[in-house]
Amino acid sequence: DGVAPFGSPPRDVIPSDAALDLVIGRSDSAVVSVSGFRCYPSGFEFTVSSWRRGQPEPPGFANVALQYPDGATTSTDEELARQFAGAALAARLRLSRLAASQGGEGVTWKAEWRYWASPLPGPGQLVFTCSWSVCGIDDQVTRTPTQPLLEAVARAEALW
Repeated sequence: DGVAPFGSPPRDVIPSDAALDLVIGRSDSAVVSVSGFRCYPSGFEFTVSSWRRGQPEPPGFANVALQYPDGATTSTDEELARQFAGAALAARLRLSRLAASQGGEGVTWKAEWRYWASPLPGPGQLVFTCSWSVCGIDDQVTRTPTQPLLEAVARAEALW
């Protein structure tokens, strides 16, 4: 029927990719990026990737907060997401983890998390705030226009 479970992309739409790859956090020992934006009329998927030099598996993970142009905010950290959800604007923005993978080889450790954000943002700026204090990343802010997402969603195709 095309209706996806809450917190996941619709099943009856071929998404379109947005040309958006951003490093949102960096220190001497770690890098965090967002990429792989796939857009649907009801939201978008994206990947948070983190790399760590040194020990194979660092304690904790990077936290990424996402703020929409209207002020709605959520986070990959479930506790922070619940705090944001208490605000009227934030109650409209949902972020759901779809998949995760992690591992390392040699002296580099890498992890990836795939997320679904809904609804699609309006025109303006998306703000990503990255924190991974054990790796020396404290509230690094990256802003990017929503235009690539909005252009991509115009290319998404409904199947039926």
